Amino acid sequence: MTVRCRMCHRPQEVAVTADEYRAFVNGKLIQYAMPETPKEQRELFLSGLCDECFHKVCGPEESDDD
Repeated sequence: MTVRCRMCHRPQEVAVTADEYRAFVNGKLIQYAMPETPKEQRELFLSGLCDECFHKVCGPEESDDD
């Protein structure tokens, strides 16, 4: 499936099945609907932002090591 970032407008290829997408659209939490899809790609469905743009808007990801 091709998803376009709403900020930079670059197309991103996300490998999800029709069943996974349908489960998400029907209300299943995305991490359970698309468990094999990397979180950076799942974010496209949640915020509409690619990983690069997400970090520009939200800042760098914090480490759990602190």
